[in-house]
Amino acid sequence: PVTLERKYTSVAGSDEKKYGPWTVGRWESFTAPEQEGYTAIPGTVDEVEVTSESLDAVVDIYYRADEPAIVEGKEEKTITRTI
Repeated sequence: PVTLERKYTSVAGSDEKKYGPWTVGRWESFTAPEQEGYTAIPGTVDEVEVTSESLDAVVDIYYRADEPAIVEGKEEKTITRTI
């Protein structure tokens, strides 16, 4: 999270306020941790400037196996003859 601030001035006893500009913040860059045998997608997330107009954001990082998994199984079929 990034917390932005702005100052305001008001006259005591009045609800009227004059606001100054919002500060600007930054979401830091991020590098996904390495997992042996897997590649992170995306591997990095760039630094982003956050302003009062910015929206919340979610970045999903997925891990893909470097080599395709081999799955073995057994399939059965029963055939019946009735006399």
